[in-house]
Amino acid sequence: MTGFLQRALLLPILLTMFMMTAVTGANPVLAAPYDDPLLASYTGPNGIEILSYHPQWTEQAKLKEVWDELMRNTHFEEIRYFKRVKIYQGNYNSMYRGGIQTITWSDGRKKQEFLKDNEIIYFQDPDDKEENGMAVTLAHEYGHHFTIYYLFKREKNDLHGNWQDSRYARLRGLVNNKNVNSDENADHQWQPVEIAASDYVQLFGSPNARKIFYFEDQPDRTGTVRFSTTMYNICPQENTYLPLAAQVPGLYEYWMQLAGQPAGDLNQAPLPPVLTLTGKRYREYTTPYYQFQWSRSLDDKDNPLTYTLLEYDSPDDRLGQPITVAAERYSAERLLYPGEGGIKYYRVLVSDPEGLIVASDMLKVDLDNPDFQEPPPDIMFRDVPAGFWAVGSIRPLVERGILQGYTDNTFKPGRRITRAEFAAVLCKALGIKPADSGNGFTDTASHWAGAYITAVKEAGLLNGYGDNTFGPDRPISRAETAVVLQKALEVAEGTGQTGRAAAETDGAAKFTDVTGHWAEKEILQITGGLIMSGYPDGTFKPDGKLTRAEAAAVLARAVQIH
Repeated sequence: MTGFLQRALLLPILLTMFMMTAVTGANPVLAAPYDDPLLASYTGPNGIEILSYHPQWTEQAKLKEVWDELMRNTHFEEIRYFKRVKIYQGNYNSMYRGGIQTITWSDGRKKQEFLKDNEIIYFQDPDDKEENGMAVTLAHEYGHHFTIYYLFKREKNDLHGNWQDSRYARLRGLVNNKNVNSDENADHQWQPVEIAASDYVQLFGSPNARKIFYFEDQPDRTGTVRFSTTMYNICPQENTYLPLAAQVPGLYEYWMQLAGQPAGDLNQAPLPPVLTLTGKRYREYTTPYYQFQWSRSLDDKDNPLTYTLLEYDSPDDRLGQPITVAAERYSAERLLYPGEGGIKYYRVLVSDPEGLIVASDMLKVDLDNPDFQEPPPDIMFRDVPAGFWAVGSIRPLVERGILQGYTDNTFKPGRRITRAEFAAVLCKALGIKPADSGNGFTDTASHWAGAYITAVKEAGLLNGYGDNTFGPDRPISRAETAVVLQKALEVAEGTGQTGRAAAETDGAAKFTDVTGHWAEKEILQITGGLIMSGYPDGTFKPDGKLTRAEAAAVLARAVQIH
């Protein structure tokens, strides 16, 4: 009893609150007019207040729109800990005020808890007459609330002193980046809390915060169009060195998991395009224009995508100058003025209707000595980028109708290919007509590939099993593939065991795992003919399953020989 009373009588002697600011105005916060009188207020159905100390924000409808816009941002249980938005006048930085408080007791004990009275202090940009920046500012500042709440609740992290310990920092690639610094006086764009808030805007921000702004083409960069850092497709995030949020695998799922929410049917972001400087052309014989082209991007729904080409004086610049903003357009020109030179930087942003945005790598261009390159090839599938090892095999087979992708614009190159699928593509590749029925085996009569399976059986290329089944939905092994392709070459040559089929066996690679295998002979023959190959560790993995990318590679070689 005494012990209980002693603990109960201890008083908190120190309370510290973790508060953060986010730069969205022109000047640092110095002496904001917090003593201005309250002019109007609105309270939403959930109790969140919109308090105006600004003479231009006194109408109830206008204050309600602020509440509506705030609520358009994705929110879950953390909304219960948010209390109000205060609107002030003055050229100051808007900020989020709240977060985590630490209570220190007289006996040294400490307790941390998330505040229940968090708020956004909003200063309207005096130059933003149309109030375009309000949605972005609200989303960014609420992003602080969202990210701090779930990081503290799930990981006991606040992205300050212990930020390296968070899963977020590891997932975002921040841990080993020497530029990242959580000190409040550090470079704003490299503070983890700011990076996280910017990620929130890109992944969870309202439609207005992720609105795409269109301009007339600006090849001479002399237009009078006003553009700013609050325009989503001009400046989706402050830091141009880090990948955009949608380009970080698993980032959306990470935040949803922290929030205790199912990821659901996530819209897949477009693929980042490849940007190149392709040449120079002259208008009216004397005016030179540099020509840029970029690869067509893809998302998973065949949505119309918007491309924004930006020019920067330095890769450190937060704000790029738009040269073109257009839907489904893959080229632009940039006027070169007489005597103009030096280094410029360019990148293309691609955004989809759902607000996900990605960027190409930054392209460095020496205006005095440009390096012209061939236009980049268009991306055929979202999961087969330009540098993918089998893209040179996949592209021609798709163009010829031998292989095809999926409705979400993927090829799924790592997916195992079944015996039925291989039979179908083999028929298409070798020009074998499907049979009249699928009655070649007991388990293929009603199968979608039954006619193809019967055809390859009649051609002597692919057999079934002793019980007269084919196993159409079983993945085909690399050994089975070697046997089928070897038979196909022999049939094509019409010579049984002559020509390429046998002559190159002596020079075949020797593998550590095929001696005594039932398909050893065919494996050595097919690898000797360079149709298939083994792995760097000296194995062939004959019982391993063939992937769609591997199928494309071996079929492309077989078709070339055939």
